[in-house]
Amino acid sequence: RRELADREAARTALLVRLRESLAARRIQAFVDQRSGVLRLSDAVPFDTGRSVLTETARRSVTGLGEVLAEVLPCFSSSARPQNCELGDRSLLEAVLVEGHTDRQLFRNSTAVESAEQNDRLSTERALSVFSLLRQQQRVLDQLTNPSNEPLLGVSGYGQRRPLPEAMGDIEAHYAQNRRIDIRFVLSSRTSDEIQRLLREIEALQQGGQP
Repeated sequence: RRELADREAARTALLVRLRESLAARRIQAFVDQRSGVLRLSDAVPFDTGRSVLTETARRSVTGLGEVLAEVLPCFSSSARPQNCELGDRSLLEAVLVEGHTDRQLFRNSTAVESAEQNDRLSTERALSVFSLLRQQQRVLDQLTNPSNEPLLGVSGYGQRRPLPEAMGDIEAHYAQNRRIDIRFVLSSRTSDEIQRLLREIEALQQGGQP
């Protein structure tokens, strides 16, 4: 339990560091500590039905890439830069660029057809951000998790994850849900300490001594 609490605290510290670094670049982001998400609703806006990055969005993504390139290497399993702090460590399984949409119906489309189109649209939005990040910050492609797999990934959720505070049928709420989230997934690999505890538990279950 202590190990898990420490890892959650480390992820929260990472998110806060990212938010503060973005704020220094005048990029607004919200941190959801419970789910490990950095939310960029206002910083990366999308027009209705579009996945093309606006000039505002491109500036925000450029700043986001600079911040991620500075901070993420200290939390990945790749070679650690010399400027990493003592508490920084490998703890991430994946960093996902997540696209979302509002729930407005597409013209001449049923609710089911609109939901399917929103699934594609949200993925296209995520890919727009993902592609620009990789284009501008090549180092992000070199970051890996404890399994030596690429850290940065992409996903789309369509209209299925609206923000709790933006459930109304008004344009302001629709705009909030046309968003990009960056999700930081903790590594599923156990630490040496947890592995030792598991061996002790298995020995006790078998009637032996740990």
